[in-house]
Amino acid sequence: MAINQTQLVDLLTQYRRENWCGIQTPEWQTRIVASMAQESEPAILSRIAPYSGLPRDPLILDLGSGVGNFVVACRKRGLRAFGVEPDRIGHGSSLSSLQIAARRLDSAAFAAATGEQLPFADATTW
Repeated sequence: MAINQTQLVDLLTQYRRENWCGIQTPEWQTRIVASMAQESEPAILSRIAPYSGLPRDPLILDLGSGVGNFVVACRKRGLRAFGVEPDRIGHGSSLSSLQIAARRLDSAAFAAATGEQLPFADATTW
């Protein structure tokens, strides 16, 4: 079952504290968490919608998907979207961005990988 908004904020707060301590002030971490947890779709979706010319049943791959905002927004619009995240920032901590992303959806929509080494066969259509 996908997590709710409160759980998302809690996970993002934990992630920022564990992985960004000493890099960002607690005040900036709070601002970033609030921004990341917004219910609204990422601005990119509204900007590309009039120009996208997507095929009838598009397959979207988000390289560097982070905590999954773009993939979640696409899925809410009924698009088949998947995210790939190297997940190096959270390596060695108890929580990573990829773990948060995976908890946001009820399906296997995310993979740990880089764009240069995708974990999919050529011409994958899911």
